[in-house]
Amino acid sequence: MAEEFYPSADQKYNQTFRGFFGKFGTGAGSQVIYLQSTIKPNQLENISLISDLPDSETWSIRDLFQRDVDNQRVTGSILPYFQAEDKVKFFNPLTLTVLPFNPEEDKIQGQIPTIKEATETIEKRKYSVYELPDRYKFSHLGTGKEKLEHFGKLEWNSDQAKIIAIDGQHRLSALKKFYIDTNHKKSFLEWRIPVVIVALRAAPKSKPSHENVLDIVRSIFVYINTQAKPPNETRQILLSDESINSICTQELLEKSHKNDVASDGNTDDTILPLLFFDWRGEEKGGIRQHSETSLKDVVELRNWFSEYLLGEDFSNKQKERLGVNPTHSLQNNFVEKNLDPSLTNTLRETFRENFLPGISYLLSNFIPYKNYCETLRAIDRKWSVITVLSRHALHKLKFGVYKGRQEDIEDINKISGDILGEVEDAKADVPELIRNRIGMRGVIYAFAKLKKYRDQQLRATISWEDHARWYTKYLNIAYEKGWMVEEAGQHRHKGNLRFHISRDPQTHNIINFKFDSVKKGLGPYYVMLIATHARAGSGRNKIKDEVWKAIWADMTEELTVTLTGGYRKQARAKFVQDQEYPNPSKELTEAAGTEAVKLTKKHLSRMEESFDKVASG
Repeated sequence: MAEEFYPSADQKYNQTFRGFFGKFGTGAGSQVIYLQSTIKPNQLENISLISDLPDSETWSIRDLFQRDVDNQRVTGSILPYFQAEDKVKFFNPLTLTVLPFNPEEDKIQGQIPTIKEATETIEKRKYSVYELPDRYKFSHLGTGKEKLEHFGKLEWNSDQAKIIAIDGQHRLSALKKFYIDTNHKKSFLEWRIPVVIVALRAAPKSKPSHENVLDIVRSIFVYINTQAKPPNETRQILLSDESINSICTQELLEKSHKNDVASDGNTDDTILPLLFFDWRGEEKGGIRQHSETSLKDVVELRNWFSEYLLGEDFSNKQKERLGVNPTHSLQNNFVEKNLDPSLTNTLRETFRENFLPGISYLLSNFIPYKNYCETLRAIDRKWSVITVLSRHALHKLKFGVYKGRQEDIEDINKISGDILGEVEDAKADVPELIRNRIGMRGVIYAFAKLKKYRDQQLRATISWEDHARWYTKYLNIAYEKGWMVEEAGQHRHKGNLRFHISRDPQTHNIINFKFDSVKKGLGPYYVMLIATHARAGSGRNKIKDEVWKAIWADMTEELTVTLTGGYRKQARAKFVQDQEYPNPSKELTEAAGTEAVKLTKKHLSRMEESFDKVASG
């Protein structure tokens, strides 16, 4: 392109890319304009990752849409490819976006910008201009039928706008490492790296968007990545604006995230720390990396909502439990089974108001979780004041981002290992049944199930927070009395009641841990366990006899299926071992079935006797 078609830049803009200008149709009240271009290696410093932006880790969970950079993939795969002299180099354009930046607040401007569209005459040539004044300006030569979009240009003020990678962050990281390596080949400096630079504008004559800049950028990222390698399941949950259960999971995490990024002295220690959750979906070498400090991951949380707490997306159960009545603004979304993007925030507010206080209270106040989180907070306070490097190590563990110098990484990693050692000691104090997934699946199932019986007894729909306070009280009593531990000794008889329900009596391995199995095993058992402790309560808290009878009848019906199956297997093995029925036969099957029914009745009788003793104090 002849340089004469590019007059000198406006003095208020200090950076320029040249290329082919284009735009797309409108959607969500916005329009995308873009410039296809190439950049030189020495221009890479003008492009950032989201993690490079000041305090980006404090952004909302759902806005941290880029995966953590997998340095193993960068240094072990992509960078060697760039460096190899025997390989031809080519890759798809990096997808970048220019975002308005507020230097006073040190953050990205959230609102979709209203970009001015105009024409300018410079040196007797007319240009079509799209400008966010003082921040950035797209332009191309010509107007109307005489437009020459291949003579396009983007100018920006690097103090008022940032160029961020939406897609291709691993390639960008490798290119930056290649450039700062003093041994890079001179031929690399001749590379012209393909890029597409995207900007958002409020669409002319469209309704105002309910989304902000990062909402739209995130949706572009999701589309690009789901058309290629999709994000892992954790990232998909955190990115979703369509699945109700995923959005509810985001909000549960957001409560902890918002608390942890609050300024010193403003955090609430009763809220679960972010370290409790495996929430980032980190990968190394394409392999999922799990947080060593966490007790629960994002996929498990989402499945709690879909399997036990709320039900499947857009189901009647989910609608009822979120408090969406026929006059609620979300009613039609449940009818059409599709979430209107303009009502996503309404859904978030509905969940925060109606359901979040309950599940948050339960998780924060269940004794083993509460004790573990208090230890995490103590570890956090201890290491945050030792040295600058220890603060960087904590930051890395929480947010996956180093804020220290590159030369300090080895020392920071060593400190991280020391912190993790203390965390592992604290995790070991959490009972095995609760550390394993089955334990909390049973707890969560019982929490949701018991609300129906309490509503019936009180003849009112109590709030989830009120129910959580009641449930957690009796859950903790049962826990402190040894009903939720696996150890032998004084609590052995309590653990034996879970034989064939959650533990194999011969191998002592955990069984029936899948979500559906818990619904007919440990879940109903915990419903009865918590309810029977509430039988010894008083006033409004007490489970009345008629309600207990209904609970017992319903839950033993579920348990009978699981117990009978377990005892049938046990009886069959014993009959074969004792040579009563040495070979598979119809007689063996019938005898094992008869024995299983008898043993199941005895098991339920022992359970009823034990629960009656609890109720009588």
